[in-house]
Amino acid sequence: MKVAVLGASGLIGATFVERLLAAGKYDVRPIIHSSGNAWRLARLGIDLTPADVLSPDAVRRALAGSSHVVDCTAGTTDVLVKGMKNILAACRSYQVERLVHLSSVLIYGDRPDPASVRESARPRPSPGYGQAKLRQDRLAQAAAGRGLAVVVLCIPNVSGPYSPYLAEILAALRQGTLPLVQGGGQPINLVDVRNVAAALEQALVCEQADGQRMFVTDGGDATWQDLVNELAPLADECPPWPTLSREQAAALTLEKGLLAAARRTAGRILQLQEVKTIVKNEEALASAYRRVGTRFRTLPSWVQHRLLSLSEPRGLRPSTRLQAHHSARLVQHQLRGVRHSIARAEAVLGYAPAYDFKASMASYRAWYAEMHGHGGRFWDLYRQLL
Repeated sequence: MKVAVLGASGLIGATFVERLLAAGKYDVRPIIHSSGNAWRLARLGIDLTPADVLSPDAVRRALAGSSHVVDCTAGTTDVLVKGMKNILAACRSYQVERLVHLSSVLIYGDRPDPASVRESARPRPSPGYGQAKLRQDRLAQAAAGRGLAVVVLCIPNVSGPYSPYLAEILAALRQGTLPLVQGGGQPINLVDVRNVAAALEQALVCEQADGQRMFVTDGGDATWQDLVNELAPLADECPPWPTLSREQAAALTLEKGLLAAARRTAGRILQLQEVKTIVKNEEALASAYRRVGTRFRTLPSWVQHRLLSLSEPRGLRPSTRLQAHHSARLVQHQLRGVRHSIARAEAVLGYAPAYDFKASMASYRAWYAEMHGHGGRFWDLYRQLL
């Protein structure tokens, strides 16, 4: 089996390539966008194939001779959607035996319908990434309808060694910016990166390849409070973690969402050619635009944050404005409130997570301690530098 792995330098891609190489029964072709993030694979002394998925010719060259293709790519909407079209075109051209694609639970939205415990629920994608992943899924399903064998794995945030998501949560705990919604009792969906790699390998050979999504998580009934308890030993001396009611959390995320949307819209307006022409032709405006942008970027981060906060919508309850330092992203994650079932993956793939929540978190703590010297001789110094 000749397996091409697109996005091989990412967290999932690198873990999957390492797994296939360890099995010793695959001809593996790791495909990367650039060498900047490929150190995990480069240290193995294997050949790495560079390819830009936005280039149809580059994708065709990279996939030539492959019998199976695994798509672990990430990036902007343009990269995800156009890249998917190029990957599918190359797969059809070479008549590959199977394409395995990674989807995301964000296609069901930041506030998923309770029915999304199953894959058959109606998608309500989050703006941006969620919408792009849904477009990818529909392209994959259409290709499956035309005869291409496609397996789609739908995953939540990824945990385990090297996880940037756990690093983000750990940093928020240390900084006191992660409030627990309703005491942390909300369900959390995570999947250990090694469980994803195992599911990808099973997807290469499973009988059913119809392009329909299947959830892949660690299973179990872990909550956000459980996650905080598991990461607390790494957080050292941090203030008591704040709490929010569900109503306060919803108000906070709404406020942040409106502000982010306003900034995105303003950014798009400023990029319009007509606006650029007006600014360019008015020297006073052009000079002020340059001065403000340059000086703002030189201000300390806390000053920038304070100035930006002055533009936040007024009229919301003071309780939400006073908590502007909280991580709206992590608060939003706690409001999802749905635990996705892995029953279909169990039936179709024979999937059984080798790492449950407890085992995954224990291995992350061990990895973190080894990588960062946590609890060791120089930890106090490193913590100050961090």
